[in-house]
Amino acid sequence: MERVRGILILAGWVTMAGGLPVLSSSALACSRGFPTYEVTNDFMVSVTNHGKPLTGVEVKVLREVKQPSFHFENAFWDATDANGEVSVRGLAAGRYFITVMHADVESEQAGELEVGSKSSSARSRLTLEWPAHTVFPIQNLAGVVAADRGLFPLPGAVLLLVDATSGRQIGATVADQKGRFEFRGWVDPGLYILRISAQGVEKRAGALLSGSIFVRLDTEAKDKELPRLGLTMSSCGMSGYREDNTMVVF
Repeated sequence: MERVRGILILAGWVTMAGGLPVLSSSALACSRGFPTYEVTNDFMVSVTNHGKPLTGVEVKVLREVKQPSFHFENAFWDATDANGEVSVRGLAAGRYFITVMHADVESEQAGELEVGSKSSSARSRLTLEWPAHTVFPIQNLAGVVAADRGLFPLPGAVLLLVDATSGRQIGATVADQKGRFEFRGWVDPGLYILRISAQGVEKRAGALLSGSIFVRLDTEAKDKELPRLGLTMSSCGMSGYREDNTMVVF
């Protein structure tokens, strides 16, 4: 059984408290609806990408701590094995949050856990998808880096190309004076992450732009290159305005 509740996205820098990794309350910035997963005390987490198991994905289970100051503390932290699985054991009954992180990108299928549920629907296996983000199918790894509704070009923006499956960086480039970028050379079709940093252009962008966009390189894709987007930052991370002024969240 999965119930959707309004909870807070767990995003932000990891700090330390009492020797344990935690997330500070300032990191809880974005309110969205997330499912609640009812699980047994011992359960298995499987992480997949379009049904294929992912190895080396970080799975974190966090609990809320209210004293002496509000924060989230890691109750469990491990990486998936060769089968894309990780076993979670020994958690006390109660409410937790689960997040999945790979290649420095968190899955949008983060959710609340009810551990030790007595419900007949409590599961012993939980399958989560990564990345579960907006993905742009394109023919070529090219486009224009721009900011805000005005689509102001951002020359000098740095773009890193990361293989989404392995997390390995395979290329880097810098946007030209018109904000245009292109990764030259042969790159196999597949899922990639464009990691964008527009350091030094805060006056044009309104904030230091930093975030990731998922693209699927496909020779039969409708779009030849990344659609023109006006990038912007909020407490939820980087998002973009399309040319028709609608917004897409990455």
